[in-house]
Amino acid sequence: MLIQHDELTDEIEIVVSHIRRLTRAASLEFALRVGAVVIHHFYDGDMEAWRSRGPKLTSFRRLAAHPGLPLSPGALYRCVALFELCDRLNAASRWEHLGASHLRSVLGLEPAKQEKLLATANAERWTVKALEQAALGEKSSSQVSRGRKAEPPVSKGLRAVTKCLADYEEVVERLEHLSPADVEQSLRMIENTQRVLERLKRWVEKSGD
Repeated sequence: MLIQHDELTDEIEIVVSHIRRLTRAASLEFALRVGAVVIHHFYDGDMEAWRSRGPKLTSFRRLAAHPGLPLSPGALYRCVALFELCDRLNAASRWEHLGASHLRSVLGLEPAKQEKLLATANAERWTVKALEQAALGEKSSSQVSRGRKAEPPVSKGLRAVTKCLADYEEVVERLEHLSPADVEQSLRMIENTQRVLERLKRWVEKSGD
């Protein structure tokens, strides 16, 4: 029996929904496993040790700098930070509609604000972008309430560029294979980025004279 058009559309939506959940689960599971390994080996399985010392531990810094590590230092830190967040808030089983990218959005916020935003995002099915914007608003309001100056444009720009590159690096590192089109686009992007960075370097050096 052939599936009617409307039935096929519904079936496709169901499959897409399942695949999205699998993708979120795989990404989060990877981060949690990495975090668990680091906490077990370098912090004696003690989450409070991580919360008090964080990445300042010598062993963690040496691990992050190891040439054979298949993760960038930033990605490694985020894995452990996600593991801590999930351990503290039971996030993985508590908010089934949120993936690793959602949880990463609230890293750096106060615990109470993390929990509030994540609960709302899960209940209202927020996209990652929506949650990132809400988290950014919370960070900005916290800075103002503490009397801190707004982040300088240069620092804000550098942080945005660093995050974009780190996110893309994390995606590439996690994939086992890139299609020819992906390789071509990536190489073109890298070459363009290198040219832009060279121009910026010359401009910054000139400005500093």
